[in-house]
Amino acid sequence: MTKDTYMKIHCDPGVNPGKWVDRWRERYPEAPLKVEQRGGDEPLEELFASVAENRGVAANATEARSTGSSLGLIRVPLRESQRAWLHSIPLYDETAELVMPRECILAALETVRPVDLLETCRGDDGFPLLTLPGHLPAWVATHEAWFEAGVERAALQADTFADAIEAVGHGAGLLLVPQAVARTWSRKDVVRRPFEGLPHTSVSLVWPRHDESSAVADFIGVVRGRTARSSRGDAAPAQGARRAASGAGAAKTRGAGTGKAAAARNTKASGKGAGRGRQGGTARPGRTRGAR
Repeated sequence: MTKDTYMKIHCDPGVNPGKWVDRWRERYPEAPLKVEQRGGDEPLEELFASVAENRGVAANATEARSTGSSLGLIRVPLRESQRAWLHSIPLYDETAELVMPRECILAALETVRPVDLLETCRGDDGFPLLTLPGHLPAWVATHEAWFEAGVERAALQADTFADAIEAVGHGAGLLLVPQAVARTWSRKDVVRRPFEGLPHTSVSLVWPRHDESSAVADFIGVVRGRTARSSRGDAAPAQGARRAASGAGAAKTRGAGTGKAAAARNTKASGKGAGRGRQGGTARPGRTRGAR
């Protein structure tokens, strides 16, 4: 890792890479790392476009390293076209939460279910269920099924989850979001409750397939909990091989020495045993062995 190496991590709303960033900066203080918030509907193709272009025109390893590396902590699934050019490592799942105005009757529940939405989000007296076009595509089909069953809908034009939750606080309706999003932008004028009935959202680490830099490999190691001693740096495999060879040679030498010493002890013990056997084989006159 060199001082001209830098990393950029793009995070989906609510995703907190804090522990990994801290480990990276502690382990590689000479390698700058920048964290950027990704817009919920920002295409991944645009997210990695500049890096792909830079990597494509890099003339040598030093130039490629200086262009930096970008990774993303995003909510999947990826589309088929994206999987063709992105590597992906699943990290963890998220549960859903319903964010609602404090005056909503569902705030009295500990956990909200789809049947509760069917009873509450209809008619003039209820709050509509808000949708954010372009956000959380994994939930679109489920939402559509509820709307067909009678849940009132309202499309919310908001650029960020923060703006959307602010609109909920002003009484615009109810909003389903991943738990991390609800927690990150929690407000005094809204209530959030666990929601059962939606598939979990999953967060994965993604990066372009063409990026095989040591910086990317090192960050993957940090995310996976690999220690500094098990680093996959350039020198690590050779050093590990030398240590393994040295250890095997030492063990072989120790084993040979131990074998010789053991043989000597066995020979000596055998000689003593034979001597004792000869002495014991002749009983004293008038005395029988074993008799008292």
